[in-house]
This record gives sequence, structure tokens and C-alpha cells, in this order.
Amino acid sequence: MEEWRRTIRVLWMVQFLTTLAMNLGLTFVPFFLVQDPVLQVRDESARLVYTGLILAGPFFTSIVFTPLWGWVADRTGPKQQVVRACLGLGLTQLLMAVAQTPDQLVAIRILQGMLSGVLAACLGLAAVVAPPEYQGRAVATLQSATPAGQLCAPIFGGVLAATVGFRSTYVILGTLILLTGLLSAILLRQTGFVPTRTPNPFRSLSLAGRRAFAHPVLRQALVILLLGQFAFTMAQGVFAIFAGEVIDAWTAAAGAKPMWWNSAIGFTALAMTLTALAGFVSARAWGGLHDKRVPFLTPVGAFILVCSMLVLAAIPTWWAILIARVGIGVGSGAMFTLQFAVVAARVAPDQRGQLMGLATAISQVGNLTGFVLSGVLAAQWTAPGNFALAACVYGGVMLAALRLEFSARRAVAARVEPSVIGIA
Repeated sequence: MEEWRRTIRVLWMVQFLTTLAMNLGLTFVPFFLVQDPVLQVRDESARLVYTGLILAGPFFTSIVFTPLWGWVADRTGPKQQVVRACLGLGLTQLLMAVAQTPDQLVAIRILQGMLSGVLAACLGLAAVVAPPEYQGRAVATLQSATPAGQLCAPIFGGVLAATVGFRSTYVILGTLILLTGLLSAILLRQTGFVPTRTPNPFRSLSLAGRRAFAHPVLRQALVILLLGQFAFTMAQGVFAIFAGEVIDAWTAAAGAKPMWWNSAIGFTALAMTLTALAGFVSARAWGGLHDKRVPFLTPVGAFILVCSMLVLAAIPTWWAILIARVGIGVGSGAMFTLQFAVVAARVAPDQRGQLMGLATAISQVGNLTGFVLSGVLAAQWTAPGNFALAACVYGGVMLAALRLEFSARRAVAARVEPSVIGIA
């Protein structure tokens, strides 16, 4: 086997295991806060706020440190950054197991944003080792590890939390990631790497931003990424608590026999798995339709998300939750996958890296604000209020995307048939 192919396979496993561990540990955070005998967050408003802050924690620092670590990788090599990111993530997972207060959990998650960044490091090494004619395939293969890890994480997380407990689960996860980092140091190669003196990463990001926001289509894609991530994380931050309360109420009212799937942790894990599965299956379809230039994809995706969020807000039953989560997975594929495709298709190859970095940073800003506000807002008007607000945001995105679609069609008509300009 060619060495670069073996490296890509090792990177795939690294990305899969770290994504699995990262998402697995987040599945039960709201229940960890309440049920852990040390933390014991009994106040519901406090639990909502702390859940949002813990989920948002890494984004406070990753917005700054992701481009900084990329700059370091250009000078020292991407392999070192893969190992560094794994060790940093593993260490913070172990620290989660010994946290004594909710504030410590928030601080550890903020530290995690500084030290981790496995995906960016893996993509950097893949770009170095893969031959130019195979780079697209190598990157696509590596990115498939993320949804694969997200698919498995909720179920495994729920099972581990129910069998060995929350803190022991974090110990298992941290140990797994540390071992992954050590194996990365042994197995990975970075043949072909040449150190470069890249410019200041933050100045490059600023210049990329100014160029992108001067282009109407790119500007709209970046705004959709920001608003879409904000709406998604604002709803996601309170979903576990909401789903747990709904299934507990149904189990008590129906007199159903307690089982893993109708427990708060189990049902939440099942619902999140359905979302990941729907997103994984639909993302490829959305991308294929985009390549065929099928119109109105983003408005359709936004409409699906509007309907799904309204179902969550208006029909608090377990079956409606599962249907809505499938819709969220399908709609998210259009909202996020398509916007990155728009960015990639409308910039020159030598600017693609900068613009992708900018798009990632903007989506992280959306994640940060959504998670931070999720608990604060839900404490004022409960979780269905968050779902209703998310539906409104997605509705605005749908209308803006429709406006851009019609504007583009008028522009094409004006170029093809100049006599039609007056009618438009």
C-alpha cells in the first residue's frame, strides 16, 4: 500500500475516535449536572444556563486558536499538530472526570478549545501527504469520519453513562484519546512537508473577510452559516433537557415499563442519533443536487428546519420529537453543506483555504452565541420558546435565500434577453 494511503487511513481512525469521544461525552451533560452527587445542580434555570455554557466553552477560544495552530503547523509540520490536538483533547476529557463544580466544567471546556482542533490538524496533514490528483478524494474520505463518529456517539454515550457512570465515562474517553495521540505519533508520516513562512493568520483572515463580504453570493452564504449555526445550537443547547422531561412524563402517564430507550438519557441519545443519521444520508444528496445546479435548495432546507422546529415547540410528544429530529438532520445538510459548497465554488483555488477558514470561524461564532444564549433564553421562557425562535430565524434565512435566487434568475434573464430588463 502507498504510504500516503496508509496515512489517510490512520487519520480517518484518529478523526473517527476523537469525534466519537467528543460527542459521546456531551450527550449526557445536562444529566451529569443534576445526577452527579458532587455537582448537584438542582435549580432548573441554573442547569439550563450551565448546559449552554459548557457546550459553548470551546468556541470561546477555538475561534482564535484554530487559525493560530494552523499557522504553527505551516512552520513545524501538521503531524505534530495532530498529536498535540489529541493529547490536549484527551487531557481535558480526563479533567472533566474530576471537576468539582459546574464552573470548573465550563473552564475545562474553554481550555479544550485552546488545546484541541483535531479535524483542522488532520485535514492539514492530509493535504500535505496526498498527491495533488488525489487530494479531493483524500479530504472527502477524511471528512466522512466526522458524521460516522457523530452517528455512534449518542448511543454509546447513553449506554456508558447508564452502566459505568458519568465520571468513569470521561476517564474512558480521555484514556482512549490519549492512546490515539500516542498511536498517531508512531504511525503517522508527513512525507512531502516543507516548512513555510506564512503571514500573520489573523491579518489573512481579515483580508479574506473583506473580499468575501464584497461579493453578494459569498456574503449571503456566510450570513446563512452564522444564522443557521446560531439557530441550531440555540435549540440544541436545551434539547436534551426538553427530551428527557417529555419522555419521563410520557412514561409516568402511560405506565410504561422502564427501559433504556424511554429513559431520559436513552431517549435523548436515540433522538440525536436519528438526527446524525438523517444528516449523514442527506448531505451527499444535497451536494449532488448542488453540483447539478438544482435551484432553491437552501430555501427548501430552511423550510424543512422551520417545520421541524415548530413541531418541537408545539407537539411535546416522544413520536413528534423523533420526527422533528429527522427533519432537523435533513434540513441541516442543506443549510451547512451547501453554504460551504457555495464558498468553494466561487473563489479561486489559491484563496479557497482562507475563505474556508473564514467560513469555519463564522460558523463557530454562530455556535458560540447560540449555545451561550440557549440556556439564558430557555430560563426565561422554557425550551419550546427556543425552538420557536429558531423557527423564526430559519424563516428569515428562507426568505433571504429566496430573494437571492430570484435576483440571480433576473440577472441571468437580463444577460440572455436584454429586452426583458424593463419587465424585471
